[in-house]
Amino acid sequence: LGRLDEETTAYQDAIRLNPSDVDSLSNLGNIFFDRGQVDQAMAKYEEALRVNPNDPETLNNLAVALEKKGLIDDAVMLWRRAIALDANCVPAHYNLGDTLFKKKGLSDEALLHLKEAIRIKPDYWEAHNLLGIILWEKKGELDEAISSFRRTIAINPEHPDAYYNLGGALRAKGKLDSAIAYYREVIRLQPDWGGGQYQLGVTLLQMGLVDEAVRSLKESIQLAPQHGDAHAALARARLQEGAVDEAIASLNESLRVEPEAADQNKVAELLEEAERRRLEQDQELSTKP
Repeated sequence: LGRLDEETTAYQDAIRLNPSDVDSLSNLGNIFFDRGQVDQAMAKYEEALRVNPNDPETLNNLAVALEKKGLIDDAVMLWRRAIALDANCVPAHYNLGDTLFKKKGLSDEALLHLKEAIRIKPDYWEAHNLLGIILWEKKGELDEAISSFRRTIAINPEHPDAYYNLGGALRAKGKLDSAIAYYREVIRLQPDWGGGQYQLGVTLLQMGLVDEAVRSLKESIQLAPQHGDAHAALARARLQEGAVDEAIASLNESLRVEPEAADQNKVAELLEEAERRRLEQDQELSTKP
């Protein structure tokens, strides 16, 4: 038997001996949840709560399962209840903050819960990272966001998300050399993800390092062929090289793979520019003696 199978059997045996064993019921629910068996997980959490309706950890776990099922308001209600029962329930603060931001658009309240999670558990790197995202995206507090991302990396130097976020924030500050260094760390930590190569490529292009940008963008497309923005960025680089036919091919590919992408107006403008440049090149060739 595998480890999870052994643990499942042990918890089931414990529950047979003591059907009121809240910890075993909740832990069995966690195993079901980790396996993707959300309904079975919820059933075990609900059994545990029938024994002890005021267990904050189980309330948090059930809320996570409800959120997974798309029952956002029910999940929020349970996280609030868990916090009312235990103001130091760190997972409830974090999960509530995460959901309020991502699913409800309540950034201010989300910040309060994330800061409370960090106050209780200062090395909670996930909370630092999400705090940085909200400070940057919703509050425009770029310096504070950068500090949060740096703190995230100090706590967990092997997680690529914080390097990616820090690279973006530094790029927004105009610190392109530093941004590039962090994007390279993303690639080192997650070499099979195209996002790091894409951001590295567009930053190199912003710096005028066109050859390097083309290499990174090609690598990004190889990893994520359906990323329309990467094709469009490669087209911009190709235009700067004067490779008009290649630019047009990349732009058409961008339109093909992501016809509903937000940047299609920009892609259309680039395509118009590329067609104009090709016409100019054709005219130059036709007028040569």
